[in-house]
Amino acid sequence: MSVSFSQYRAYSAALVGARYTISTDVQLAALTAAGGIVERAGLQLTDVALNPLDARWRGIDMIALVEANALLPKLKALGGSFELDPRLTRNLESDVRIVLDWSNDAADIDLWVDEPNGERAIYSYPRTLIGGHLSDDMTSGFGPEEYFLRRAAPGRYTVRANVYSPDRLDPNGLSRVTALLFRDWGRPSQREESIDLDLQRGQHGEVRIGTLKVGGEK
Repeated sequence: MSVSFSQYRAYSAALVGARYTISTDVQLAALTAAGGIVERAGLQLTDVALNPLDARWRGIDMIALVEANALLPKLKALGGSFELDPRLTRNLESDVRIVLDWSNDAADIDLWVDEPNGERAIYSYPRTLIGGHLSDDMTSGFGPEEYFLRRAAPGRYTVRANVYSPDRLDPNGLSRVTALLFRDWGRPSQREESIDLDLQRGQHGEVRIGTLKVGGEK
């Protein structure tokens, strides 16, 4: 296993810990276990952020850093912490955050987000007029690609995947695309929706994944 793939596995495992939720009535033992999970996740994410992977995962360092910063308040509430250079410590809380990844290493899948004003955040137009920010285009590896918007205009944000190549090594292989749609990322009111989409054999082109609504719509 290459060092970069091993790091990616650590990143993927860290996200499981990062999204570990804790109810308000847990027992002390469960609370202690949760603190350990979150702390390990923070250390793994920090490692990925500070030790860049190869070109297949260009941009994953910044995405990992966003995840690590969002973990710090949760871990402090549990009485723990992990070391992160103060110069890199900033919770990029956002009205909207969307993360897309996929199951096949040799796939090329793009995250597209259609904004309420008609703009589309896409690899060739990663910064939109209303402030949308799309991460680097990953043309191999498992993703992730990320879109975030600090202060969102009201309306509907439509999430799409552009399947450029589902799997170059096995054109008949199946890929699973997973999208995480966050509202109020990095805030106590954070909520999320996870959407899995199984691509068909040889599927190419644009696929609608879901819609995130902001302002006045439930």
